[in-house]
Amino acid sequence: MIYNNPLWDYALKLYRQAGVEDICLSLQAQGIQVNPVLFACWLAHKRKPFPKALNQDVLCWQTELLAPLRALRYRFRQSDWRRDYPECYQAFKQAELEAERIDLYHLWQLSQTDTQCLATDTCLEQIMQDNIDAYIQSLEIEPRPIKQYTDALVREAIKNKPDD
Repeated sequence: MIYNNPLWDYALKLYRQAGVEDICLSLQAQGIQVNPVLFACWLAHKRKPFPKALNQDVLCWQTELLAPLRALRYRFRQSDWRRDYPECYQAFKQAELEAERIDLYHLWQLSQTDTQCLATDTCLEQIMQDNIDAYIQSLEIEPRPIKQYTDALVREAIKNKPDD
């Protein structure tokens, strides 16, 4: 199965922009899954709202596979093993990247079933912020500690239209 899709392409393009990697890593350090945030930005460009709930496949993939894989890579990175076994560390990084690609594929599939579009007179920045806020609210966490990061990401994401 091929997991490339327009959301994956957009995420790669956005992530390569100056400062975006640091923003995403800061969000991850706060316990935020970054792919749904990137999905929220991509949906805004499509003038679509963030789904009221992520489906069980997406949540299961993120919590049971992606998050533990990332935690394992972080643990490996902070140990002497990284120095002693660099090929193994690279394999962890590659596995995490592939898991991210599949996660974005699941999110993209979710977007294909939702035909709702928002009014064309609504500001792109507002749609993007509303989409990110909807995701953050679904996590039931205090949004203030991450507001600076999500605002910075919105500024960059607005400049980066999807290719499709």
